[in-house]
Amino acid sequence: FAKNGINEQTNSLPSLLSTIAANGYTAKTLSIATSETTINLGGLSSIGFGWFRNLDSTNFINIKTAASGTIFMKLLAGWALPFYFGSGVTAPVAIADTSACLLEYFILPP
Repeated sequence: FAKNGINEQTNSLPSLLSTIAANGYTAKTLSIATSETTINLGGLSSIGFGWFRNLDSTNFINIKTAASGTIFMKLLAGWALPFYFGSGVTAPVAIADTSACLLEYFILPP
């Protein structure tokens, strides 16, 4: 992905990212605990496209709309998924299944 001086190399991102109108992004690898772990959005005030990858080889990760919110994604061990956040998701959290997992992610504004 390259736009307005931002370069991000992630082989799994589709070329459709060139249609995103806003600037900025956040990309991180975060250790997800077995309790709610806030997904750091960096400087983003709103979220649109997301790409998540569970780096664990055994455990899944649930992604929720917010703290104490609804689970909207189950990311199986080793899986990577591109998606678009729904309007009800503004402060997502993640929870690892049995033990801590690493979550790699890339989030763009709408």
